[in-house]
Amino acid sequence: MIKRIAIKQIILLAAFLALSFSVKAQNPEQIKSDSKMIWAEGSSQKEALDGITSKLAYAVGFTCQKSKFLPLMQTYAQDIRKVTHQITYSGKFLRYISTSDLPKLFQARRQKIGELKSSADKYKQRFTQTGSPSDAEDAATLYRWAIAYLSSLPGGNSKEIKSLQQQINSLQKSAGKSSAINASSSPIKSQMAHINRQASQIESILGIRSTPLLAANAKSNSSSNAPSNQPFSSSKVEVQKPVRKAPALAISLPESPAHNDSLVTTSWASDEVTKALQGKLEDFVPSEDAHIFIIPQIGFSPEWNAGAMLGTKFKSSNMGVYASYRSNFTSVSSDLSIDSSEDPSHLTGSHKVFIQSITAGLLFQLTEAPHIKLNVGAGYGNRNIYWQTTSNQWAEVADRTSKGLVLEAGILYSPPKHFWHKPGLTLSAGLSTINFKTIGLTLGIGLSF
Repeated sequence: MIKRIAIKQIILLAAFLALSFSVKAQNPEQIKSDSKMIWAEGSSQKEALDGITSKLAYAVGFTCQKSKFLPLMQTYAQDIRKVTHQITYSGKFLRYISTSDLPKLFQARRQKIGELKSSADKYKQRFTQTGSPSDAEDAATLYRWAIAYLSSLPGGNSKEIKSLQQQINSLQKSAGKSSAINASSSPIKSQMAHINRQASQIESILGIRSTPLLAANAKSNSSSNAPSNQPFSSSKVEVQKPVRKAPALAISLPESPAHNDSLVTTSWASDEVTKALQGKLEDFVPSEDAHIFIIPQIGFSPEWNAGAMLGTKFKSSNMGVYASYRSNFTSVSSDLSIDSSEDPSHLTGSHKVFIQSITAGLLFQLTEAPHIKLNVGAGYGNRNIYWQTTSNQWAEVADRTSKGLVLEAGILYSPPKHFWHKPGLTLSAGLSTINFKTIGLTLGIGLSF
């Protein structure tokens, strides 16, 4: 009996201490003064929730444009309600979350991505066995949803998105070889309507372009079987939706999907949150999926020259900027100027050429070929020709010297990183002209980060 009373007292004491700690931890002034807390208050629960949603939008590290931060964070409304805490005091509502708990916001979505990928893999495998176009449609739809969800996570997930897009492209090619596919809505879309709505909402926010599954011979179908306009892919994949004649099949999603996607690795320290809230030039900082290029180059115009190109592609954009410098680093000092018609008897026959150019311009990533980028730029350059005179002086040959505007254009190719992560390899090739008097070829090989 005494032993039972002692145990009961210990339990009550532990409960009292836990309650005391909870009351202390939920003190509004302590929460507001804690640099590791993100909080918002309002006269209603909705006002407090809207306030913290807005703050979180700038604190979690999205890689899209700033104007899309808040709409994207609003797709996490249910998760924000679950993960954040709320207390009421003096007629006000205070909602808050510790920066260390921010990764919890994305756990449910990451788990859903794993489930979608696992189910898509099953339908793709079944399609390879049966050749049923409806299985291809179901697999492509699930991959499309996974891409939309991945695009809404902070930190950038371009490598995994590209991998899933390749799966969709593979389905497109295989389904295109099948017999005529009549259009109908996939049963999966009706079974998982909430995911379809949310994925479509994310696609709309981010401006992800998509087209329906289209078979080459589907145009011969009657108007009652015309292709649907329902998008399914995050790029221009041309595949048509099939008819599902069999009854709708329930999807069995795994409870604990296995996937290699790393969890949120962003540091959630208070200083990082402050920087994110301030939003200093975030739209012009290279994202994880953007490339920074450092490319040593060799040019022939027609004499050899060497230099380097430095460039970067902006986050959330297919554009970037670059600058380059090339020279043959020949040292010539001359105050004399002659014409090519100069009397040869005054010349020794020796000559030198000094070449240099400095340019800057834009990079353009091809939407349908993300490994290829084009560069177009302009700047200043010169190709000076010098002849040696019999008095052992160097004279610039004015009518053969080119100075002025430099125009250049080229192409950059970054092979897929199958065997490495960072840095990557980038090849470049281009043409340039100095004042439309010379034509030069430039080749380069360098690194991309």
